[in-house]
Amino acid sequence: HKEEVLKEIDKEIREDEMQERQEQEKLRREQKKAEKSKREVDPPLPDVNVPSSAVPLLRQTKSSSAAGTPSKTSTTTAAADTSSSEGERRGRERFIKEMSQVIVKALDPFRNPKSRGYIKNNEDFKHLAKKLTNTIYEKERMRVRSVDELKITDKMKVKATEYVKKKMNTYDKEYKRSPQK
Repeated sequence: HKEEVLKEIDKEIREDEMQERQEQEKLRREQKKAEKSKREVDPPLPDVNVPSSAVPLLRQTKSSSAAGTPSKTSTTTAAADTSSSEGERRGRERFIKEMSQVIVKALDPFRNPKSRGYIKNNEDFKHLAKKLTNTIYEKERMRVRSVDELKITDKMKVKATEYVKKKMNTYDKEYKRSPQK
């Protein structure tokens, strides 16, 4: 039963990440369009004494970039951006997968009707597990410089378990999911 819940949580996380990536890609495309429109409207060049032998080279470079051929620097930058976001995505998925197991294990006792903060159904359980996992990820992400530095230690697992217990004890009788916006 726990494995099914974990699989469903992982599936929802992947779907959310896919949606997030699509939104980021849309923003990138919009930024590229804005940059392209800025490049098309070139600001006037300052007056500089340039030797006459270099003038044809300047015109040739300007006409090739205006024609829409990408420069080598922008291609290199795009490739580096893609690889770094790919590594960050993998690191995030790894962290969330490991941490979700810890969270599910910590939340499991709250399925007991006698417990304080009782979780009534699977939907609430999955929602809560996902919410707590992402909250912990965001807190840990702010603490480190890059996702590669995120390592789940035993101390972190204990703190996460304590955080879950503390959070669940704030509810009186049972956990009630806040209404969706």
